[in-house]
Amino acid sequence: MNIEEKIREQRTFEAQAKNLMGMEGKFYLIARFLGDPITSQSSDQTFLELDDPLDDEMPSFSDNDIFSDIGYVYNGLSNGIHLEIICKENEGTIKVYFEGYLYYEEELGNLNRYVPYAPLEKHIENLYYRVEEKVKHIIKKEKPIQEKQIKKMEFDEIRKLREKWGNII
Repeated sequence: MNIEEKIREQRTFEAQAKNLMGMEGKFYLIARFLGDPITSQSSDQTFLELDDPLDDEMPSFSDNDIFSDIGYVYNGLSNGIHLEIICKENEGTIKVYFEGYLYYEEELGNLNRYVPYAPLEKHIENLYYRVEEKVKHIIKKEKPIQEKQIKKMEFDEIRKLREKWGNII
């Protein structure tokens, strides 16, 4: 095993211990819950038709266009942090830029780059705390809805049994 592989193994272990890796890791969750979706547009049209090249009207989307979310991006500049987290689910990549430099890169679960840096990790911990609070709020908000759905499913199941077998309870 060469030196780079040993370093990669050590950094992978360190990133896993800090819960940074994968779609359950802090980087992905920050991008998902505090960031914005990355949307892909595809069309069966291979070229853009313009009737008049001097016309100021912008081309519009056609009915055949297909939009899909392919990942998430968090841009921390609005919060005063020079941080960008880009997660592309379709490629299986996570990239973290801090102050213009690439500090973390993961592709299909394999760590390609990880530079531990205390100021970056401090920001990540603060952002992850916000994610946890947001997730708690979402769970609290959706719990009554889920309980209603479970009760309805139970009622429907009992009704089906009674229809089939009569009053057994």
